[in-house]
Amino acid sequence: MTGDPNRGPSRVRCAACATLAWVEAGERDVVAGLDAVNWSVVLNPGTAAGYGPRLVTDLWRAEAAEAAVRTLRRVCGVGEYLYPAAVELLPFMTLAAADPAVPVRALLVESIGEIAATAARAEALGRPMRLPAMASLRTGLGASAASQVRRVTAASWPSVWDRVVTDLCALLDDPVQPVRRSTAVALAQATGRAEEVTQLLQSRCAAEHDPVVAEHLLAALGELATHAAEPRRQEIVTWLQAHLTLGDAALAHGDPHPSPHNPHLTSADLHPNPGDLHPAPGDGRPADPHPNLGDGSSAGGGRPEVRVAVVRALRRVVPGHDDPAYARAVAEVLLDPGWRPSTQRADLFDLQASEVREIGELLGGDLPGLLALTRALLSHDRPEHRTGGLELAAALLADRRSAVPALLPALARLVDDPLPANRALALRTLAMCGTASRPWADAAAAHATPVGEPDPLVRTQALWALAKMGDDRCVPLLAVRMAAGPRRERRDGFRDWLPLSNVGRWSDLELNFCELLTPLHAHHRDLLLPLMAKMAARHDRLHYPLVLAAWHRAGVPVVPDLVELLDTEHALWAAHALGAIGPGPVVAGRERGLRKLLGPLDPGGRDPARIDPLIHWRLTGDTEPVLTALDSEDTLSWYRAEIYAELGPAAAGAAEWLRQELRTLPPLAALRHLRALWRVTGDAGEVVPALLALSAPGTGASDTVPALITLTEIAPTGEVLDRLRNLIHQARRLGHRHTLALARALWRHSRRAEEIVPALMTLVEQVTEPSGWLPRSRLEPLALLAEVAAADPEGVVPALPRLRALLDPGQRPFTYRNWRPVERRHWRSVEDDEALRAAARAVLDAGR
Repeated sequence: MTGDPNRGPSRVRCAACATLAWVEAGERDVVAGLDAVNWSVVLNPGTAAGYGPRLVTDLWRAEAAEAAVRTLRRVCGVGEYLYPAAVELLPFMTLAAADPAVPVRALLVESIGEIAATAARAEALGRPMRLPAMASLRTGLGASAASQVRRVTAASWPSVWDRVVTDLCALLDDPVQPVRRSTAVALAQATGRAEEVTQLLQSRCAAEHDPVVAEHLLAALGELATHAAEPRRQEIVTWLQAHLTLGDAALAHGDPHPSPHNPHLTSADLHPNPGDLHPAPGDGRPADPHPNLGDGSSAGGGRPEVRVAVVRALRRVVPGHDDPAYARAVAEVLLDPGWRPSTQRADLFDLQASEVREIGELLGGDLPGLLALTRALLSHDRPEHRTGGLELAAALLADRRSAVPALLPALARLVDDPLPANRALALRTLAMCGTASRPWADAAAAHATPVGEPDPLVRTQALWALAKMGDDRCVPLLAVRMAAGPRRERRDGFRDWLPLSNVGRWSDLELNFCELLTPLHAHHRDLLLPLMAKMAARHDRLHYPLVLAAWHRAGVPVVPDLVELLDTEHALWAAHALGAIGPGPVVAGRERGLRKLLGPLDPGGRDPARIDPLIHWRLTGDTEPVLTALDSEDTLSWYRAEIYAELGPAAAGAAEWLRQELRTLPPLAALRHLRALWRVTGDAGEVVPALLALSAPGTGASDTVPALITLTEIAPTGEVLDRLRNLIHQARRLGHRHTLALARALWRHSRRAEEIVPALMTLVEQVTEPSGWLPRSRLEPLALLAEVAAADPEGVVPALPRLRALLDPGQRPFTYRNWRPVERRHWRSVEDDEALRAAARAVLDAGR
């Protein structure tokens, strides 16, 4: 039934009375109260359509109950906004949840918890309760009326939620398991009555024999304990710790029915001597926990997974505290041959979805316990447990530098595991460790060809591992792989290049040719023709040329080889590669051959089958094609100005066009044209006043910094340098790109280390900027610091202690940032960390 949101109470009352005629007897108590509901605020947030009593009474009808719950959830709150309908309807939802005749009770309680979570998010963000935004547009409800509704319902919410919590507490003893589970989840939002509700949760835990419900009860207990007063919080911590202690006592006394756990780990093995990272396997085996202690103190029937839930709760209540009992509780679950992960992920290498990794990380900073547990999983009899050991090992290697020598020997043995997935995961993890895995290069090479490895996925990982280890045996294999068609590549797990957004998470590493080729510059003669063939096959003028540019920077004589290819069928792609390298007019005198390949100006690289006239000018010094293209094509003003700036005096005829554009452009859009005018005419006096105005204090950083950088190129006066000095101390506001540009300009002209070192260290330590790839942005300021240290060792002395901290042998620092939360662990963590340490060490060495 759809109600009119503006109808009066009398019409609502008539609708409720009519409903009484056909509802079941069990609904009468609920329906009798529906005439008091203010249905004018029960609105669909997307359409502002109204609802009537039928929305609630449908909860008793099996064919309509699920749809009714979904609608109730939507009208009460969406995302981070709580709507007034929650105040009106939540009491009826809890009454329905308590009625055994309702077929969707668990789903209903789950929705109640979600609505309460929405209320908590809205309160945390300071967003008041309000009508859906669409309501004012569709119903014409005035601002004053909407404000009154908001005030009345917001004032009523605390008392309504308090009554709902009381009703939910009664459902903790419900005979239906899904209802108890959903109730535990919902009660985690009862933060205002934390002390009372935690008492009830503890009582229910003592009586609960279903492990799934017990886990949710303990999770709610841990969450609410953080909102309880200190004496009560400590009581909860003591109670939770008692569960772990009782389980350990059961293990210590032995069990008459021992479990066939992995025999290579005892309880004592979980905490070996800190100096011994490779303890010998023990002969004892941990016994199963006591199935039920009989005194009501063991939740979930004493199941090991419930003790893991206790560890999670303790981690929530006492963050940062490590306890040896955590490792024993986790080991009971992960080493049990009968245990299986509850979720199966689609991607073998997406460790973010690994349940083993998530459980293992409950050990926190207990490195000896983590190492012992990981080695026990790696040597487990069951292949699924060895998979878990590989996942946990990868997470540890990505997080702890000391884990590399401790785990690689045990991990490398699984390269020959009977399970193909384990072989692939072991090779991927060896590749993650780079050159540290070189002792096992022979094992990787044995799986890189069809003769030694039947599984194509494993062969792909073996090739990747060989390349990351720096083993030359990957070169002929890579050349053969590059000659295969695109369909074969995708099937075997390779792509041509890596999207820039595809970095920084466990799920983001895709094997790609460009990344494999870049460090192989020493083999350029073997790989140049396959690379040219790939460029032609993929019509790529952007990504593979960057590989050749990297080879050129490494000192490889790739330019002469590419010039020779201009007389072959690879001429087009060789020209694109030379354009990316930018070696200057190296093919002057050969303009006639290249002119056959000319196309239109193409800044986006959309037509790789032709050569951009600008690239033709860079390689030959011939300006005629690019000037003709500018005169004949409809080119954007800013791009035309950039080309004129690059051409410089060769575009002297463009000066008048630039002046005319400057008369019509707003000042903030004129920077490119000002620089181009100076480059074309060489007259600084014509542009400096406008640039000084653009860089005046108070102008936005996006305009001030480029103007100042241009001024340092044209007229680096004392006034300009003073403006640079004033701005560079605002590194956090300016961001990475602008701060680094200012530092380079200031160092180039002043050569005073103390002016730029603090700003550069801010960039090195900053991990919260919401864009970019952190390893690259950290390496750039470190490279400039190394240059500064070589010229002025005393100037970098204040930064040396902070740089030494990057070399600490403990946890790896954060190495990635993007629009997602900062991650320390991902498949590139070791590689990025090694690059970061090498850059920091270069500064320290230069500053000695």
